[in-house]
Amino acid sequence: MASRHCDFTLKITFANMGIVFRQSAKTSIVVIFGAVMGAVIIWLSTKYLPDKHQFGFVQTLTTYAVTLSQILLLGVNYTLAVYIHRYANNEQKRKLLLTLCFIVPGILTVVTSFFLFCFP
Repeated sequence: MASRHCDFTLKITFANMGIVFRQSAKTSIVVIFGAVMGAVIIWLSTKYLPDKHQFGFVQTLTTYAVTLSQILLLGVNYTLAVYIHRYANNEQKRKLLLTLCFIVPGILTVVTSFFLFCFP
């Protein structure tokens, strides 16, 4: 009887490890794809924008984009990851949460971009 319990526990453990392995593999693929895409973009920008002035502009624009994306998100992605599972799929609060998590950073991006381009 004890051996059956042990076999069942091992099957559950290996099944959970399969899920973790699959998620890790998917995450690794996305990260590698993003790194390759970034490398290609940098390579193409240095190839087709050979002037140092233009290359500096691209680097500055990239730096601003990365910095502002972290500031403007204001932790919304973590809020969404934590609270999305508390509501059922068809619940009104879940729809409101999704709407706010997409609208608030979008509005902040538009307002910040307006001031950045109008008042350099």
